[in-house]
Amino acid sequence: KPVILHLISDLDIGGTEKMLAELVKHLSKEKYRILVCSIKPKGLVAQEIQAIKKIRLVSLNVRTKLDISAFFKLYRLLKKERVVILQTYLFFDNLLGRVVGRMACVPIIISGQRYLYEGEPLWRILIDRWTARLSNLIISNSTAAKQSLMWQRIGKQKIQVIYNGKDFSL
Repeated sequence: KPVILHLISDLDIGGTEKMLAELVKHLSKEKYRILVCSIKPKGLVAQEIQAIKKIRLVSLNVRTKLDISAFFKLYRLLKKERVVILQTYLFFDNLLGRVVGRMACVPIIISGQRYLYEGEPLWRILIDRWTARLSNLIISNSTAAKQSLMWQRIGKQKIQVIYNGKDFSL
């Protein structure tokens, strides 16, 4: 089965982390082998993800964003698991996933852009602009975030808006 790896900075309680838990709950486990990888040690949302059958949860156990071991640990994981789709969600995991994913020859890299660029430092915008080229697709969860990306000239041709969803069937 093709392997999808979802890379996220941490699994502490937050909107993106909860959305990721909801997403992997509904992905086809018969069609894909699904891994969730937290860059930092596992947080509270990890328990929710671990309760989902046929989802493997790993952590790179990196304590700071300046820890270069994250690069090597992720590279080894991507190669070992033969990941075909790498999906990232926030700035740090986008940066790490895009660069390491390309170096590890992951065929499809999908980045998430879930924030606006109001007040962001220029260096952060430039890094995002440069590394966005390494993504096959950029998913934004709102039209406003897409417009913010386009205003900053980040991945214009690659952006798709997919709104967050919630399963209300009980």
